[in-house]
Amino acid sequence: PMLANFAINLLTIPASNAYCERKISELGDTLGMRQLEIKLELLDTLQCLECWR
Repeated sequence: PMLANFAINLLTIPASNAYCERKISELGDTLGMRQLEIKLELLDTLQCLECWR
């Protein structure tokens, strides 16, 4: 079951970037200008980790 959930989270394509944008907004001033430097791979990792919480 855990592997299936992981595969679903990993292989699903988000309908929009709203999730990523929301996560960046939640980080707010913590990152400041550095949020512009966040790479797509990191956002994907954050999304995957958030789904496992």
